[in-house]
Amino acid sequence: MSDPFTALLTRTEMLLQRLERLLSNAPAEPNWHTAIAFRWRGTDQPERLRAIAHPKTLKLADILCIDRQKTIIDRNSRPFIRGRPANNVLLWGARGTGKSSLIKALLNEYAASGLRMIEVDRQHLAELPDLLELLETREEKFIL
Repeated sequence: MSDPFTALLTRTEMLLQRLERLLSNAPAEPNWHTAIAFRWRGTDQPERLRAIAHPKTLKLADILCIDRQKTIIDRNSRPFIRGRPANNVLLWGARGTGKSSLIKALLNEYAASGLRMIEVDRQHLAELPDLLELLETREEKFIL
């Protein structure tokens, strides 16, 4: 049986370790195992990357009238997800033409294969190198 003083020291040390983690300046990372979509909040935030709790559950088959675009982005994404060469994709067009819906449907199609999505607002585009540094050791494949 240990003496009460040793038990007190052990508990105090555990408490101090917890406090150090809480008070440290190190940014918190999201739980990579429970989320497929994230939002970049900026390098000045303690929680730079936050999981999106309930991302849209669109399917590629749900998106109509842009079959050519769906085929092209799907054909390009499959090798990317497998770690093979793929082209970068830039979607552009007027509001309401399905750009975001197409990405969300692609995410749902390939999330089980390790595809993840990170939303980056335009005011944070200058911070992309910081985000890419955070992702470089991850094995998942990311759409930004």
